[in-house]
Amino acid sequence: IACGMRYLEASRCVHRDLAARNILVGERNIVKIADFGFAQMLNSNDKLELSQDESNKFPVKWTAPEVFSVDPNTGLRAYTIKSDVWSFGILLYELITLGAN
Repeated sequence: IACGMRYLEASRCVHRDLAARNILVGERNIVKIADFGFAQMLNSNDKLELSQDESNKFPVKWTAPEVFSVDPNTGLRAYTIKSDVWSFGILLYELITLGAN
C-alpha cells in the first residue's frame, strides 16, 4: 500500500479515499489500491482546492482535519499529499484492529 501511495505522490495525484475497503488483495497477496472516484491531480502549488459544493461528499472518518476548514480568503478546502498520509494512518489502524470501530 505504501509503495502504491508513493507512486501516486510521484504522479502528483491525491487519492482522497484511501481506506481498507479500497484495498484489493489478489493472488500471492499482491495488494492494489482501488476506487479512484475521488482522486484528482494536484495544482502547481501541490494543493487540490475544491469549493464547498464540490467537496460536500467525502469520507469523514478518513479525512485529515485540515480539510474541514475552509480558507477564508478563497472559500476553498485544500487537500494535499499530507491528507493522504492521514488516511494511510487511519487505514493502518483499521488493519491493526481488524476493522473494529
